[in-house]
Amino acid sequence: MVVTGNIVNYNKEYNPKLKTANIALDFGSTMTRGIFTGSDYFEPKLILLEPYVTKVSSESLEQVERNQLSYTDEENRSWIEYQKDYYALGFLAKLNYRATLTLEPLKIDLAVPQTLAIVGKIAQKLNLGASFAINLGVLLPWGEYKDRQRLESLLSEALSQFSYCGREYQVELLTFNCLPEGGGLFARGRPKEKTPVAEAVIWIVNIGYRNASLLLVEKGTLVKGFTSDLGFSMCIEKINNYVSGVREEDLLAAVCSSKEGFSDRSLSKLIRTSNRDSITVEREKLRLAKGFCIQEYVNILANWCSQKMRPRPDYSLIGGGTGYFLRRKLNLAMSANTGSKVYWSNNLERHVQSTFNCSRYLAGRLTDVYGFFFYLCDRLNRSASS
Repeated sequence: MVVTGNIVNYNKEYNPKLKTANIALDFGSTMTRGIFTGSDYFEPKLILLEPYVTKVSSESLEQVERNQLSYTDEENRSWIEYQKDYYALGFLAKLNYRATLTLEPLKIDLAVPQTLAIVGKIAQKLNLGASFAINLGVLLPWGEYKDRQRLESLLSEALSQFSYCGREYQVELLTFNCLPEGGGLFARGRPKEKTPVAEAVIWIVNIGYRNASLLLVEKGTLVKGFTSDLGFSMCIEKINNYVSGVREEDLLAAVCSSKEGFSDRSLSKLIRTSNRDSITVEREKLRLAKGFCIQEYVNILANWCSQKMRPRPDYSLIGGGTGYFLRRKLNLAMSANTGSKVYWSNNLERHVQSTFNCSRYLAGRLTDVYGFFFYLCDRLNRSASS
């Protein structure tokens, strides 16, 4: 698969006595997702971080730390310091600093503090000590993929000296690998087709919360890609226009946290009025808005894909956390608009579920980074044996 640059060796004088971790990251707009393992044994582990990031003062963090209860999980009070700047992340940023979900910043702009927090967490989980090394892989939206070399440089510098929750770390960035979002699906989630990959035209459709993107892989080579603002947030905004007193963030949280997925029951929990008659009216408005807006969104998305998919694919491969809610409708719309077969990474999804014992919904959000993680480890193994 010719979709990445070469693995970059930053430190030719690497100390082999340093412990090492292999890490793959996907900076999702609604959740940063990571899969990692120690290099001396292979055991994939999952790590998640809520997307909230905010710059804070050291004095404020000291006050927060003093007020923490002794049994507060450190993963719920993540903060980092590097280059004399302090950042609160995840639940801490949301709870104490009222950080909100925002889609304006580029993912690359938040990637450094998010990566440092993830690496700090992993250091503790694997008992890596204050000095260790990592092989890092990241997924970026196609529209930001061209900035991967800049991200390499920023991460290499930041990892060399930072602190996580007051603990100082010096981390060697041994190798860095980057794929556009959807690359993990192609690497590990392809269906068994009669047409060999080396002869096939494949379009990968990745549907995130902020963006939807397309990648064209022709004869095993990444040829081009497109990014649009047709992420699932567009659908959430449309639904929100039909209901009263519901924040988009709360609407998204209900959708993402419900085991039932995008169900009438989960959305009914958002109704804030206590008047019985009004509850009935709002529930019906929410139900109708959901059905109408989802279908409209799917039609818009499928039409955009149809316009961009030149040449026509032998088949399309769809992924992204949003797709889980829209699978049936997307199958129909994409087949009708593109005239090609539509596949999902079902086998990869089942592997994720069995590995992490998670719901099908969460597994759908992890398939891309899971496939990328194994792709990354395979490349590292081949590099080590050559």
